[in-house]
Amino acid sequence: MADAIDSSVCDLIGLGRSTVLQPDFPAAVLLNSAVPDSDAFGVAHVVKGQWITRFLPTRVLGGGFILQFFYHNMRRLGKGLQVNPEISLPGILVADAIETWRSGIGAFFQRLFVDRGVDSRRKTA
Repeated sequence: MADAIDSSVCDLIGLGRSTVLQPDFPAAVLLNSAVPDSDAFGVAHVVKGQWITRFLPTRVLGGGFILQFFYHNMRRLGKGLQVNPEISLPGILVADAIETWRSGIGAFFQRLFVDRGVDSRRKTA
């Protein structure tokens, strides 16, 4: 990577996707002197379920839709969970829809019970 930047073949090298799938990638591979440069590659991954992008109205949305795989796994990492490299794009749609519904229901009950409890205490105080 350093040679590619030094020789002006590229100006920037991104490690985001490799690091999402293998969070210890920089330490385990790039900064590990025991790993020869010829073996220092990130995990190649094909996102499953890309057939669903054929149903989207434009190609730009379809290409950006694949990024949802990495966003989904970054959210998992943020929650302290392991990445799920086997989840497909349709699976992500279902999982994220359920999570959105659950958080919406949680917010609804929060407003319904907790906020009303605060209001009733104000009236009696």
